[in-house]
Amino acid sequence: MADKLFVLAIPDFAPGDRDWMAGVRARFDPAVSIVAPHFTLVFPGHSVSTDTLVSHVLENVGYQSQFRVRLTAVEVLDSSHDGANYVSLIPTDDFNEILRLHDRLYSGLLEQYLRKDLPYKPHLTIGRFEMRADAARLVEELSNNEIDIMAKVTELTVAHLSAGELTVITRIPLGSPRGNG
Repeated sequence: MADKLFVLAIPDFAPGDRDWMAGVRARFDPAVSIVAPHFTLVFPGHSVSTDTLVSHVLENVGYQSQFRVRLTAVEVLDSSHDGANYVSLIPTDDFNEILRLHDRLYSGLLEQYLRKDLPYKPHLTIGRFEMRADAARLVEELSNNEIDIMAKVTELTVAHLSAGELTVITRIPLGSPRGNG
């Protein structure tokens, strides 16, 4: 089971933003029925057991406060694992906490699994395309409207993906809120 374990930050959104993302994802993201919009903090491909991963997350985020992230950009991101083109919302402000979480989680026992050839870029996927031109058209369409979405991260989720179904192993609440209200 360890080869498909993830650590995700699944933010809370204002109802209008959540509905807008759900509409876009329903049209363009095949994973819409599997997982909510999220930041992946630990990717699969490691050989760490479920219990060890949960302990590692608890040790490394125990003091982490809740935080907000502002998403204001949309980009096409290429995948290194399946060759697809992903349309993603990109945080342009207030995303240092995500970077710090990612870096802390990829320390210690996960350090050997960090892909140094792929710099981590926080993003929320809202579409997946085989053809880059199709992804670029959606980016252009979405860029014609101002995107300004506030997301609040209050917990991390350790989950397992198997046969297209995501199973939550545990949710780890973050401490008291800070930053941006």
